[in-house]
Amino acid sequence: SPPPFPSHVPAAMDEKIYTFCLRTDCVNDTTARSFLDASNGDLKAAVSAFFGAPRPSFSAEISHP
Repeated sequence: SPPPFPSHVPAAMDEKIYTFCLRTDCVNDTTARSFLDASNGDLKAAVSAFFGAPRPSFSAEISHP
């Protein structure tokens, strides 16, 4: 079967784009690539940026009054 993205995409980035799309339901590999490029290939940061979520600097277990 053909690859999901163009063959000129490096395999590591191809895998990150695929994973990004799975996690975000993004079907546009150009959009996925732009978020990954903006986050220097950091998948977690790219997904957070996609959803507009700031990266928390504290543990999720901390409760606020």
